[in-house]
Amino acid sequence: MALGCLLFTPAANLGVYEGFLGALFILASGVTIVQVAANPLAATAGPASGSFSRLTLAQAFNSLATTIGPLFGSMLILSHGLATPDAARLTPAALALARRSAAQAVQAPFMIIAVGLAIIAALCVTFRKWAPDPAKQQAGASHATLLRKPRLMLGAASLFLYVGAEVSIGSAMAIYLMSSHTIAAPAQTAGSLVSVYWGLAMIGRFIGSGVLRRVKAGTVLGLCALGAIAMVAISGSLSGYIAAVAILAVGLFNSIMFPSIFALAIEGLGEQAPQASGILSMAIVGGAVVPLLTGVTADHAGLNVALAVPACCYVWIAIYGLLTSKDRISNA
Repeated sequence: MALGCLLFTPAANLGVYEGFLGALFILASGVTIVQVAANPLAATAGPASGSFSRLTLAQAFNSLATTIGPLFGSMLILSHGLATPDAARLTPAALALARRSAAQAVQAPFMIIAVGLAIIAALCVTFRKWAPDPAKQQAGASHATLLRKPRLMLGAASLFLYVGAEVSIGSAMAIYLMSSHTIAAPAQTAGSLVSVYWGLAMIGRFIGSGVLRRVKAGTVLGLCALGAIAMVAISGSLSGYIAAVAILAVGLFNSIMFPSIFALAIEGLGEQAPQASGILSMAIVGGAVVPLLTGVTADHAGLNVALAVPACCYVWIAIYGLLTSKDRISNA
């Protein structure tokens, strides 16, 4: 992850778009590996009855970072607006210089993040002796065996759709808030308001870590999915401040979805949980597929209509919550 952040500097200096894509790919690959390792560790680091609560609490700190991140980014990157160079009026050399200058706005933020990640990596190396020793764990099942686990595979589908819906809304949030359909906010204001979306997810996860000790995770998941569907429907069909508040409120209902789906999917797998975690982490690719579909829909019908795409994702998640709450599917 730190290496990916550092590569933003040469990409910005050279002004090469493919360089940014390469840096993002390395950064995202690191994030995925961290997810594979950290999620089962949090879920299995104690009694099985508390796995939903523990993973939700751990994810709450994830949301703390995504709450601070947009404020950090909008302050350092969007503070000078979104001025786009006019290619028709500039010489090729002047246009390249303007683009390179704009690209360099991301250098400082990602350098700071790289330093933070390097410190975390050093801490992980220092305290790695506290983690389970793979050599002492029982041999896990083959991937072919895991692929026949209904709850796991339907959970992977749910994660695919959840991450897709969350990223679709989160990545389009600033543009949506800048549109006349909502509040026509300036770029920096809209960027800062994205923090509300992630901040509500953080609050919901801290609350959810307590609720999940008393209420079935499948039930809570289903109710939150229904709440998200309602908020998306209200935002897409209405306008102005109501549409803006409703779309931001989706963050609250998103709060417990990832940890609940993850813990439900690996429930009962025991020593096979780390392998199952790898399968679930691959489902995060939904964050690349669903936003593309949402974007295509927005290009043809408008962003408010495109919200129907994440709404459909939440419908399946509600079904998965219902199925698990009634013990209709298992990992047997």
